[in-house]
Amino acid sequence: MICPECQETVAESSAFCQQCGTRMGIARGSSVSALSGTMPPAPASGFPWWLIAMVVLLAVAASSWAWATMGGKASAGSGVSGSASISSPDFSVGNRFRLFDPNGGPILLFPSLQDKQALVNASVADDRLGIANMLLTGRLVNPHPGTSVLVIGFAPGFFNANFVYTRRVRILDGPLAGDAFWVQTSQLRP
Repeated sequence: MICPECQETVAESSAFCQQCGTRMGIARGSSVSALSGTMPPAPASGFPWWLIAMVVLLAVAASSWAWATMGGKASAGSGVSGSASISSPDFSVGNRFRLFDPNGGPILLFPSLQDKQALVNASVADDRLGIANMLLTGRLVNPHPGTSVLVIGFAPGFFNANFVYTRRVRILDGPLAGDAFWVQTSQLRP
């Protein structure tokens, strides 16, 4: 069969196009949201999901580096005058936030920490089909910016760059209301 997006020949038994990641058997112009109820439709040219994952990884790495080098406080050589602390929101259990992305990119939530690690692995391997599969099967969701959430937990026992800034949240409004997911603290705003 022929992929409706990139015109590549695809084996009849394949669920996805090996070239662009398009799910086979879906009519051209169909949206991913019709399949999963959580994602907006992808552009006709094919959306680079691997780029989303890379942005998330860079955000995690940058926040971890800042935390590790400054210990949460301004240092003499940090460019912050005096002994002022770097203020940050209190991500404690029970606090409410809104979801947003500081870079204007997508907000990515994970039902489990294993799903977060799966995205990290797929991103490193440039496995666009794996990322598309995560979106289609609900192992990765993309809620609307501004969605209200309640912090209900943190990653127990994890103290590394991938999990130190990860919180468990319950969605308070929108189509995912009541569901719980893991999210990067960089995507939470008071």
